[in-house]
Amino acid sequence: MRYIVILLLIFPALVNAGQGGEYVRAYIGEWFKAHGYNNYSITENGVYLDFLDITLNGEIYSVNELRKGEFYSAETQLSIIFSNGRKLDDFAAGAGESPEGAFLDSLNNFCITTLHPVYAEVVEKDDPHVRKEVWKIPTDRNIFLADWGLRGETVEKQHLDNIERLVSEMLSNLNLTDETHWVKVVVTNVSGKIDTAVLTVDGSYVEKISNEIAAYSWPASKEFYMVKLFFVIGKT
Repeated sequence: MRYIVILLLIFPALVNAGQGGEYVRAYIGEWFKAHGYNNYSITENGVYLDFLDITLNGEIYSVNELRKGEFYSAETQLSIIFSNGRKLDDFAAGAGESPEGAFLDSLNNFCITTLHPVYAEVVEKDDPHVRKEVWKIPTDRNIFLADWGLRGETVEKQHLDNIERLVSEMLSNLNLTDETHWVKVVVTNVSGKIDTAVLTVDGSYVEKISNEIAAYSWPASKEFYMVKLFFVIGKT
C-alpha cells in the first residue's frame, strides 16, 4: 500500500529502541488517509483525530538480530489516548530480513490486529475489515473483532472458535462498565507445551480467564506457534 512505499523510501538505515516516533506517526496517518478518514493532524505528540479527541503515538521498543545479517524481530510500543483520558497501550511484534522491515511489519501488525477494531468502534461501525458480533456480557454488547493473528505453525479454526466462545461466556462474569473496553488474548506453544496464555481487559491481566485458556486442549506444536486475538467491546 502507498503508506508502506512512502516509509520504505524515507526510512533510515538503522532502527533503535526509543526511536522511530516520526515514522510511527507517518504510518498511522497514511493508514487513516487510506481508509478515507482525513480529519487528523500530526504533531510530535502523536496523530490527533479531530472531533474525536483521540491521540495515537508510539516508538520502537526493541530490535533483535535473530540470524546475523539475515533475519530480525522488532517490537513497537504504541498507545491510543481517548477523550476521557483512558489509555490503550499495546506492544506489536514484527519480523523481517532487515531491522527496517521488522519495524514496518510490527506497525502493520498493530493496524490489522488492534487499530481496525478501535476504528470500527469510534469511527466506522460497518468497517468491513473486522468481524462484528453481539455478545451477552451479560447484556447485549457490540463486539468488533480483528482476525486472529497467527505466527509459526497452523492452528485449526475450530480451536480459535472454541476460545472465542469460552472468552465470551466468561466475560459476562466480570461486571464490565458501559464504556468501551479492549480485550487481548495471546497464546504461545513451544515444543508441544503452552508457554504463554494471557487474557487482558483494558491492559489488566484477568487470571481466571487466562487459566481457563491455558487449560484448553491446545494442539501440540512441533516447534512453535503463537495466536493473538484483539477485540473491542462497544460502548452502550
